Amino acid sequence: MDHSVLAIYTMPVLLLYIDTTYALENLALGKPTWEQHPWPETDVDFGSENAVDGLYTDRGQGGQCTISENKQSTAEWRVDLGSVVSISHIDIHYRTDNIPQPSPYVNRMAGFFLYVSNTTLKEDGYLCFHEIQTVAGTPAEDQTIRCSVHGRYIIYYNERRQGVVYPSYYSQYAYNELCEVEVYDISPGVQTTIKASLPFTTTSGLLSTFKTSTIESTLKDYPTSSSFSTIESIPPNVAYHSTLEITSTTLSLCVIKILHFKSNSLVLREGSSAWFELLVLNNTMYERKWFHDGNLITSSSTRFVITTFLTENGTSKNTLHIANILQRDKGEWKVVISNSLRYATRNLTLNVIPRLVIQMKPGYDFSILSGEGINLQCTVSNPESLIDVNDGNLIIRKDGSLLADVSKTNVSINWSKSAATGADSGSYTCLHTGYPDPVFVSINIIVIQPEQKRCQSEMWDGIFWTNTLAGLIKQEHCPGNKKGIATRYCDLSGVWQSPSLINCTNEILMNASTQLNSILEDGVQNTDKIQETVNSTLRLMNNLTSSSNEISAGDLSASLDILEKIVTVTNNTGSTIEEDVFYSVVDNVLSTNNSKSWTTVSEKTEKDASFILKNMERLGEVVIQNDNITATRYSGFNFDLTINRTQLAENGIRFPELHVSSKNDSVNVEDVSTFLELPKQDQ
Repeated sequence: MDHSVLAIYTMPVLLLYIDTTYALENLALGKPTWEQHPWPETDVDFGSENAVDGLYTDRGQGGQCTISENKQSTAEWRVDLGSVVSISHIDIHYRTDNIPQPSPYVNRMAGFFLYVSNTTLKEDGYLCFHEIQTVAGTPAEDQTIRCSVHGRYIIYYNERRQGVVYPSYYSQYAYNELCEVEVYDISPGVQTTIKASLPFTTTSGLLSTFKTSTIESTLKDYPTSSSFSTIESIPPNVAYHSTLEITSTTLSLCVIKILHFKSNSLVLREGSSAWFELLVLNNTMYERKWFHDGNLITSSSTRFVITTFLTENGTSKNTLHIANILQRDKGEWKVVISNSLRYATRNLTLNVIPRLVIQMKPGYDFSILSGEGINLQCTVSNPESLIDVNDGNLIIRKDGSLLADVSKTNVSINWSKSAATGADSGSYTCLHTGYPDPVFVSINIIVIQPEQKRCQSEMWDGIFWTNTLAGLIKQEHCPGNKKGIATRYCDLSGVWQSPSLINCTNEILMNASTQLNSILEDGVQNTDKIQETVNSTLRLMNNLTSSSNEISAGDLSASLDILEKIVTVTNNTGSTIEEDVFYSVVDNVLSTNNSKSWTTVSEKTEKDASFILKNMERLGEVVIQNDNITATRYSGFNFDLTINRTQLAENGIRFPELHVSSKNDSVNVEDVSTFLELPKQDQ
């Protein structure tokens, strides 16, 4: 079949839009290496290959860095890339021994040379970088050196020649202590679509087919092959505007690269602040995720502050701040950045030294009769908290003045007096003078004179209550397996009132509450971990509260708080809850056996029965959403529950009639034959 073809273009104009991609690859990773002066001892891992193993989270002597022999006048290291390649830039990460930068090792790095060569000789190569630093603390241990050349060998070199005068802070000898050397090129990218806008005018005949053509061109030394075709039927001598779509393999610059990932320190004391900083080279949008021991950190956290902002040099800075480091923050911290084409990740391991804990005995304010003896003992309960504390010791001060005549060891101190007088009344404080943070414990001692009213010592509710001056509240440790503080008021007449144990809680409940707090505070999104924690907590609570005996006021108050936290965690994360166990715990705490405790909780706190009903209502919404059911029923010893959906019809709202079964069951709304109906009101 014959076709007329386009014969003449009138002033053709071709407009192209090209969208293509560069990809970055570390060409040095795992490649053969060599160094001039290897570390002579073989029982440590300081080999030259450590500089291209992809690891530099430990930038000390842990086997991720190459460290050369001491006392040498020259130091040289190189990597063989295997062939001549096109290089964009080279990243160097120098030894820091994991301390804040600039580290003491900057003076060994200062004045280094960096070459790219096609032979093993630096003299045959191209000098990419050399600078005589004149400012102490330079250069930075993390370097990105632009060097757009072709070559096979990357050579790091430094020297300390005799007779040469170097800046005063330079090291005496030359070293190559490289934790990682990364070499990047720009590689061919992906297939893309090119849209071409081409106005033209036909001159004769009909244009039926525009013959398939091929365009050959080059872009930065990379071949680009494109083909295009179109099928049109247009009359002659008519101006026409056509858009061609061309599939092409080309290049563009879609860069995403981690320049550095660091923290203010890898060893921190509990209670101090911490930050992580991620610097990213990018010219495209990317996603960033933070992880702690494999758990994703989200913006719902109340402890971690995550920020991102752009800088002026085409990079973006990402930070994560922790105002108060806790023991649970130790472990691996990892960040992952990604776009539609590639991703990068870095990680650091954080060690947290526990906060100093000082205990004083007696542990609370107390009163003694004039003439009785005083004995104070102060002890460090966790000596591991004093790691790297080389100076100072425990002391006791009274009203700010240092007490003498004490006996002490490295972790304890004692002060005693055989007969107390009125002058011994005051505030006694114990602290460690060498600890960097203000940690102390204080108690008040009152020496009662014979004429003053007081409550006499006695045993009550499993607690020994000592002599207390009238008008004061006495504090003591909770009895048995309870944790917290018990209080008792000695009235102005010197008569003891009933003790308050509202703050005495079973240790199991306290631990469960702490676990739930960590999930809420840290914004944990690990569904398996959350469900395991929540459901195991519910089972423990069910066992603790199922006894026929009365639940103490403290345990009742703690149980209500924990149930609220469980509902909050479930709502925030969408995790699955064992609702039957939840309702069983509710049934247990609503038992009439607990009437006295409910009265105490209502008087001492803002919690009453409505508190638990509100949380049951919150949970009911989640149960229906997660289980995709229309009705759930629970029948217990102390309450019956029906969770159901109302139906909105044209003639009104229909409510299922309450139906109580003898056991827990789930039903569909269609199975309920009787409904309450709220008729629609006339307008």
